[in-house]
Amino acid sequence: MASVLRAAGRGAGAVTAATCTCAAGLYVADRDAFDTAQRFRRTAALSAWMLADYSWHLRLHPPDSTTREDALEDCHRRNAPLLRNLCFQNGGIYIKIGQLLGIMDNLLPKAYVEELQACFDACPRSTSADVERVILEDLGKRPLELFETFEQEPVASASLAQVHRATLPGGKQLAVKVQHRPLLRLARTEMAGIDLVLRCVRLIEPRFGFQWLAEEVRESLPKELDFRLEAQNAARCRKIMAAAGLSSAVVVPETHAPLSSTRVLVMDFEEGQSLASNAAAMRAEGVQPHSVVRRFSEAYAEMAFGEGFLHCDPHPGNVLWRRSQDA
Repeated sequence: MASVLRAAGRGAGAVTAATCTCAAGLYVADRDAFDTAQRFRRTAALSAWMLADYSWHLRLHPPDSTTREDALEDCHRRNAPLLRNLCFQNGGIYIKIGQLLGIMDNLLPKAYVEELQACFDACPRSTSADVERVILEDLGKRPLELFETFEQEPVASASLAQVHRATLPGGKQLAVKVQHRPLLRLARTEMAGIDLVLRCVRLIEPRFGFQWLAEEVRESLPKELDFRLEAQNAARCRKIMAAAGLSSAVVVPETHAPLSSTRVLVMDFEEGQSLASNAAAMRAEGVQPHSVVRRFSEAYAEMAFGEGFLHCDPHPGNVLWRRSQDA
């Protein structure tokens, strides 16, 4: 164990020393770049520790050992909370990756899935100043120059953005989705750091290859960070529901293009409760769970088999239910 830890420690120490040296200079020039360097340092250090822990215990318990599975489970239980804490501490893209891993119960050990599901409830919040700055940079005006009212406190926050309530002069209720400010500018750098750590891990220990994860996020992240694409997808989905006669039962909020941009998406505010609600909560509102499932299935069948255009991220935060005459 000592030799493995020394090797991992030397690697982590070298990365940490280099990162700290660079970070000292970066802090003065660019706080965002400094924070990126700090996130990379933490990621590299934890990767080295986890690699050493797994490598040592798997060597102590060879494949034919009757204790190997128990030892592996112990490793999972020790390291899963550490990975969760790293996602919390680093925030942003790391929270997004934690969410992706948190639903992969068919690929990852149970301990990791259970710990990383907490990433759905641990999303960062941008300050009011950062929110105003993003809106000003993208739309050329401050929030109260664009909207009659704009609530400073977000009603929801996700890994990449947060949502604020606002109104137009006529009283129309809006949901204003604002991207966390540094994400778009630093996304490529962040992913390069994550990719480097995963490559190093795979070179040292091929059994721990998660390179596919970096490739998946690298491909999807630029699309998720361009809210204009989300607006286009919403408009297309709304047309599909209307053509299928489902628009009164499956509501896709209408977007407002003149008030939207790459990092700001404005849409109608629609009330609803998360699909994470249990069946009893639905029945208490006079809604039968099977009716929600039926509508949901009809909508997905229409998208998949009718149009070949599919909403591929239907987690509880993205799909809400509410009582209506059509429910």
